Amino acid sequence: MDANTRQLESIFDPNVLFQVPLFQRPYVWKEDENWEPLWDDICSLLDKHLRLGTVHAHFLGAIVLEQIPHAAGSIETRLVIDGQQRFTTLQLFLMAARNLSIKNNAKKYAALFSGLVENDEERIDSESEKFKLWPTNSDRAAFQLVHESQSSEALNLAIKNNPELGQGKIVEAYRYFYGKLSDW
Repeated sequence: MDANTRQLESIFDPNVLFQVPLFQRPYVWKEDENWEPLWDDICSLLDKHLRLGTVHAHFLGAIVLEQIPHAAGSIETRLVIDGQQRFTTLQLFLMAARNLSIKNNAKKYAALFSGLVENDEERIDSESEKFKLWPTNSDRAAFQLVHESQSSEALNLAIKNNPELGQGKIVEAYRYFYGKLSDW
């Protein structure tokens, strides 16, 4: 058991797949209760960083992971036993940041955010290993759609062709953070 504080980058930067087990509930976080307080915390930290150049660590909560045995050279896989709502939200936030970086031709930041939401292509053996997070079954199609849409416009077009994927909280959370980051 490792009960240390970790930076977000140290969690999502290595080639690792965080898989949400099938017994976990689907993504259910909401704007008022979850996304807005997280966004307020992010804005506070960003503003301090811009003013002071540094910022203290921010506690996002505990996570419980179970490491799954894997072959040498393959992507390390960990089951997300607790903390999957936070992990999913952070991944959607990072995808929104990646897509806005792409839209604004900020290649360095687009590459940085891409590295936090997907594993190195040369290291993956299966399609699901591409993702840093692989949600439970009921969220996978919408999550993959958001991940692969590199703009809000592309996402809207894909949902127009497959409307049921736009009904869940995955797309709603992505749109929330995309809008907030665009305004910021």
